[in-house]
Amino acid sequence: MGKNQGRLQGECPKLSVDSLVFPGNAKLSLFVDATLASMTGMGDGPLHSSIDEFENYYWRTAGPRDEVILAAKTRYRNKDLTVVELGSWQYFTGAAHGMAATQFINWDNQRGAVLHFGDIIAPGKTQDFLRVLQQAHQQWLLTQEDAQENIAQYNRLWPFQPTENIALTDTGVVAKYDAYAIAPYSSGQPELTVPYSQLKGILNPAYLQR
Repeated sequence: MGKNQGRLQGECPKLSVDSLVFPGNAKLSLFVDATLASMTGMGDGPLHSSIDEFENYYWRTAGPRDEVILAAKTRYRNKDLTVVELGSWQYFTGAAHGMAATQFINWDNQRGAVLHFGDIIAPGKTQDFLRVLQQAHQQWLLTQEDAQENIAQYNRLWPFQPTENIALTDTGVVAKYDAYAIAPYSSGQPELTVPYSQLKGILNPAYLQR
């Protein structure tokens, strides 16, 4: 269920927040709020524990053309699992362009707790996961026109990077990267998908069929 606070506009700066509330699950709702707030990263400013706290700070300190967009959406859900995708986009006055960041929350509905990377990947299998993720990256490169012009040069400029920002979905494990991590800014936030058929013995068995 969404909670759209809408875009708050004056002359400038601008702030847009589109978060989520899960009825009957205050713990998850608060965790989403706190995690989204932690992604604000206002330069050398303090870390924030809630959206309300960040909003108060932002309106006191933002530059005349600053803009922040915060959003949360449900990426996947079943009786055992809720996966939320968080996104932030921030532009600071005078910058060439805005910067985006992304983060997944994998929430175990039965335990009422967040699943960390080490909960999802079986013990001792991190390198195996990165191997199949790198294979997914090679497949992804085949879909990128810029990479096809000169794959060797592209790989030197934008080599594969490991990540723990993964999401359990109905088709497999999705890894999502921030801009500039494995591709130029124009490529946005790339996603790599590893099918569950390639993850037997790599994922914690409890989450292999989620």
